[in-house]
Amino acid sequence: MLPFISVILPFYNAERTIALCLEALLDQDYPDFEIIAVNDCSDDDSLAYMQSIAEQHQSGPSLTIINNSSRLGAHRSRLRAVTLAAGPIIAFIDADCQAPNGWLRLIAQLLSSSVVGLGGQYRIPDHLPLIARFETRSLLDSWYRNMPDHTHHIATGCGAVWKKYLGPEVWTTGFEFSDLTSGDDTMLSQALLKFGDLHYNRDFFVWHHTRPTLAKYLNQQYRRGRSRTRMSFMNKSEKGHPPTVSATNALIQIGSTCLLGLALCCLFYGMPVMALICFLPFLFLQRNLVKDAIAAAETAPFFLLLFPLVFFRNCAWMAGAVREVFRLVGAKTDAFFSRIGLPRSLFRLLRNLFARNRPSYLIFFVTARCNARCRNCFYWQNIVRADEKQELDLDQIDRFCRHAGSIPYLTLTGGEPFLRNDLAAIAELFYKYCGSQFLVIPTNGLMPERISRTVADILEKCPRISLKVQLSLDAFRETHDRLRGVTGTFDKVLETYHALLPIRKQSKRFNIDISTVLYPESADQAMALVEFVRDKLDIDNHTLALPRTDSRQPLDPKDVSAPYFAWMDYRAGHALKPQKRPFSGLFRAIYEYNLEVMKKTLEHNSMVLPCKAGRKMLILDEKGIMYPCEPLHKTLGNIKDYDYKLEALCRAPEFRKTVQWIQDTSCFCAWECAVQMNIALSFRTYPALLMRWLGSYFKPLR
Repeated sequence: MLPFISVILPFYNAERTIALCLEALLDQDYPDFEIIAVNDCSDDDSLAYMQSIAEQHQSGPSLTIINNSSRLGAHRSRLRAVTLAAGPIIAFIDADCQAPNGWLRLIAQLLSSSVVGLGGQYRIPDHLPLIARFETRSLLDSWYRNMPDHTHHIATGCGAVWKKYLGPEVWTTGFEFSDLTSGDDTMLSQALLKFGDLHYNRDFFVWHHTRPTLAKYLNQQYRRGRSRTRMSFMNKSEKGHPPTVSATNALIQIGSTCLLGLALCCLFYGMPVMALICFLPFLFLQRNLVKDAIAAAETAPFFLLLFPLVFFRNCAWMAGAVREVFRLVGAKTDAFFSRIGLPRSLFRLLRNLFARNRPSYLIFFVTARCNARCRNCFYWQNIVRADEKQELDLDQIDRFCRHAGSIPYLTLTGGEPFLRNDLAAIAELFYKYCGSQFLVIPTNGLMPERISRTVADILEKCPRISLKVQLSLDAFRETHDRLRGVTGTFDKVLETYHALLPIRKQSKRFNIDISTVLYPESADQAMALVEFVRDKLDIDNHTLALPRTDSRQPLDPKDVSAPYFAWMDYRAGHALKPQKRPFSGLFRAIYEYNLEVMKKTLEHNSMVLPCKAGRKMLILDEKGIMYPCEPLHKTLGNIKDYDYKLEALCRAPEFRKTVQWIQDTSCFCAWECAVQMNIALSFRTYPALLMRWLGSYFKPLR
């Protein structure tokens, strides 16, 4: 009696090949099997094609279609389908593969009682383009050539077959590699070896209809280099693995790359003899690939591009290996960096600093709702039209964070950000997926209990984040209440300060700042307010901001520039008490430098430091619209239109056009956030910042 087989088919945007794959399965001459297809959030016509084919074969085997609510990747999608499989035998196949006739019967024939896994190989149709043929031939050379019948590895995409009832721990294996889409099959194979043998059979194959571009192929090799390096760090035994994961093959590929690089350099500098001397050993190392190509009667263009493709393939693989080494070493040293007061992930922070167009700072307006009506509010038009239903919900923010990459500096603002009940969850998403290390939350301080509760929740969910809450305090009691539009605001701010103070004493990662906006009617109180904050409040920093021209009560910053400069001089002579808390001195150093740059900007009405808006800093509003900065009302696009992928939005023509305009026009302003980011990300400012930072630990900042 033939066993019941469950065939699992994950797919994502596979409209070109899904019909070939599914029809080949439905035409199998096997009496008892089912197909479980997993749609991993495809946004093309893959699902429609599959449903159409299913309607045409209603009398055939059972076809179940599962739709993932979010992208899980091929490995997680397969393992999700395993839990629903009815058969004792599980067969994996990819959406760009086609099973030959008799494939399922061969499975039943080859899978004996002592064998828990069965693997085969790809075969390529003759009509495939050059890159596809090279991909498969290089895979055949490095992977399958010396594969023994009793193997330690089965590639899941090549029609891998497993026995289902082997223990629940098997079907949760390989998640460490789900972010790379490579390496999960090796981990799954190793888990299965505890239960029996894995067999490899050269006659067990699937047709592979891949059509990769050069960029996609090199990206695949980059991920493969990362996954193999990760395995080495995880101390997984590689004994018996196919050559692609062995040290010998790695050395061969590295040596080949170096030899070909030297040959090209010698040829470029007019040394053909030396080029030939370097090229011959390269040819020897790649002899198997060349033999296969000759045996398959490949075309002249294939041989012409063969060696450059080998070179670029190996370079991509080594780049992935180096990238993974940096990631793993950085993870190992997290605790050490934290103990000496450096950021949680120094490698990630340095990568952001050196990457020219990788955003390092995001200001996210989590809501436009507000419980105050401040005269100095520049967001007042959005507040008037605030609608909670139009705000990005937690699921949408989750999708954005998963694709955003590293964002070390983050500000969650509004409106009043603490009006969002899920503010702590939002902070956790950025901490978890974007590695946000420095978080700033400004607030009007009108909700002491909620603010203190949310701050404690954030510190618990984000155990190594540096959190700063900025309390708004513009003047003394009556004047402050009038400027903020709510009676009793001054007292509420002090109540919030006292509610946060115990948290600050318990956590060295939490700072409290006071932020003051200078208005003509409060200018006469500015000096007294500095003394009050210094003598009565134990805070980390006191910042003074200029009013905005687009605020509810617009003012030209030049109208208050005289009292602002006077406040700066007074502030220099009445500095806050020095703090020993992590990064407190650094933040003060940046702020003091910020005062100097803003003063020069206002005096000379010109750019002092190159603006990083759009390249290193971005603004995201509550509806998903992206801006380069707050004063410049130029829309870059909506993340909803780019599937919540920041990288895709940054590649859009409108985005690049606006960023180029900022650079070409030497755009400048006196907006504090932009100036501080320009300081933090300009290498020429680092010597002065370092001296100020060190000095802040021994004497008041001057």
